[in-house]
Amino acid sequence: MSETLKGRPTGPYEVSTTSITTFSNNPNDNNKSEASTTSLSPAHNAALHRAVQRVLSTGLAHDTLAQILDGLPTIDVALDRYQHRIYPEHPLHRHTAISGKARVAAREIVARFGLAEDGVLPRLKNESMERFRTSAPGDRAYALALLELVAEAVHNITAGLFRRDMKLYDDSEQPVADEDTGKTPAPLTVDDIVNWRRPVKDPMFPPREPWPTLFTHPMFVAHKQYPAGVADMVGYWAEDRILGGVVLFDHQHDDEETQPRGGSVIGGEGRLDQRFPEQKGGVYYNSARPDRTHKIFRLSGNQERRLFNFILGPAQGGSFETTMPAEGRTDTDLRSPLPILYRFRDNPELIDPEFAVVREKVYRDKWERPPPRALDEILRAERDAIEGGNETIQWFKDNGLI
Repeated sequence: MSETLKGRPTGPYEVSTTSITTFSNNPNDNNKSEASTTSLSPAHNAALHRAVQRVLSTGLAHDTLAQILDGLPTIDVALDRYQHRIYPEHPLHRHTAISGKARVAAREIVARFGLAEDGVLPRLKNESMERFRTSAPGDRAYALALLELVAEAVHNITAGLFRRDMKLYDDSEQPVADEDTGKTPAPLTVDDIVNWRRPVKDPMFPPREPWPTLFTHPMFVAHKQYPAGVADMVGYWAEDRILGGVVLFDHQHDDEETQPRGGSVIGGEGRLDQRFPEQKGGVYYNSARPDRTHKIFRLSGNQERRLFNFILGPAQGGSFETTMPAEGRTDTDLRSPLPILYRFRDNPELIDPEFAVVREKVYRDKWERPPPRALDEILRAERDAIEGGNETIQWFKDNGLI
């Protein structure tokens, strides 16, 4: 059972399947805050399916889906984040490769997301669907809404796969003899590895508790307030692995006009023009990649353009590489920009994650983070400590989050 959050869905938004490669909506899901993509126009629905398939067809997406199906990340992926909590003696160090079964299953899953009539995406948020439904190809609002739905779809698909609890690793893993001792260790299951705890050597310095899943983005761990619980943690982790970060949006100007300043930003075939003036309603990432930044960063104009061009693709659909007119192609358009990663010179605008929702209004869902503490205010801005801390906590209470 998923945890229930006041004012949020009462049931999990998982990908309900009759087999591992067939996706359909959950017939028992009466959640009124989400809707089927079939409510979109045929053109919008097809564009969304093509965009999701384009993202899931990247090699990184295949690997990410396969690891969820295995039930474990490989050790190199698990260590490729800050605050990973993987100690040197952790048994995950023995898991170095994705199983063949998981790779095959991942390819079959991705193949389901082609044209709209070939695959059914999971239910997505009504408000996101409405933004996409009421926007027209060629508008910035259309590209923003499509990106939001793609991020939601990636999140929901991967969270749903996790909830299926496949654990294909258990069917394929064979222990390998230790090179030094020649002894073959006893086989470990997914549960053995996930539930491993470091022995306490000194009560004064106990080891840190592991995350509830090895598929964890350290900034998105408030599973007790997530509609799908720990499965939502996995969805955020998958977004980060596939896209380069959890995709967030600027809501400061939700009630204002968000038209671009200084001309059109859309070029031929619905793709973004090279001109990219500063916009309200920017796209932000929160990445867990190590040695970069734990803060939320705004994508640069060039990063946005490449990302939008990639998910929009050619207007006529089909393969992104083969249907673009040869004279209109560029190497940048043909290559996936994913994952988009933080670079100091490209992404100077940073936001503290603790205050992203309540102060900066940068989020995808208001419930995605726990309320900031008054102590956080003291650390960030002493003059705002008491007033700011109390105000933000009250906001979470008013919205039924605590």
